Amino acid sequence: MGELYGLGPLAGRGKVGSLTGEELTFDHRDGACRAYPSSTLPIYKFSFRGKELSMNILVTGGAGFIGSHIVDRLIADEHHVTVLDLWESEEVKSLATHSNYRFIEGSVLSDDLLSDLVATMDRVVHLAAILGTSETITTYDVEEVALVNVIGTVKLLKQCREHGVGRVVIPTTP
Repeated sequence: MGELYGLGPLAGRGKVGSLTGEELTFDHRDGACRAYPSSTLPIYKFSFRGKELSMNILVTGGAGFIGSHIVDRLIADEHHVTVLDLWESEEVKSLATHSNYRFIEGSVLSDDLLSDLVATMDRVVHLAAILGTSETITTYDVEEVALVNVIGTVKLLKQCREHGVGRVVIPTTP
């Protein structure tokens, strides 16, 4: 899993693997690079004076298989979750009864929508993408895939930086 965070004034942070196989978080500021075990940085927990607090978390692509499970877990942990996706799957429709769940039908390509949503978020989990192998090549235009997967991610990261989102999680495969 890859992760980018600290997009505000502390730019230059990220995750890397170590020679021992342990995932390390690095922080590169002012010409100095520090690395420490990622296990010390929970993805979705936040505490103040020892008490865990709920956060506002945006999950792009949250109606998909992986996203719906992440959303379910975040709601179970009492966070306020907003899902941004082009369609609402049965998995996330079942969450509509929770007061801390909200579904927004839309695209990561919409600058105004992203700005409005990201402005109120503490964390973002970015899963929105056109996925697949042969299906993607035969069903979608290559430019559309690049537009959503690359430009959509860039637009989201810019909004996160502009609005000072504390952490952006982008699950990836090597």
